[in-house]
Amino acid sequence: MSSDLRTPCSPTATIISGTVLDPSEDRDSDRVREAIGPWRVVDWHNAYAKGGAEAVDALPGGVGPGGRLSRNSPPRANAIC
Repeated sequence: MSSDLRTPCSPTATIISGTVLDPSEDRDSDRVREAIGPWRVVDWHNAYAKGGAEAVDALPGGVGPGGRLSRNSPPRANAIC
């Protein structure tokens, strides 16, 4: 059996979040933020899984190099990847 690059070799999952806007609804409305907000954590989770606390600190809203998350996080070996 040959491997096709478009077909993963192992099981994968794709997470897509979203919400449908009412015709007059602003994408910054409270309802939209409540619908989408919990999914925004995925970016920070992935950053931590791939690069540890320093990667999270570098994201928008992070605290920069050596910031609060870096000082308070466990050693990298404890991250689940």
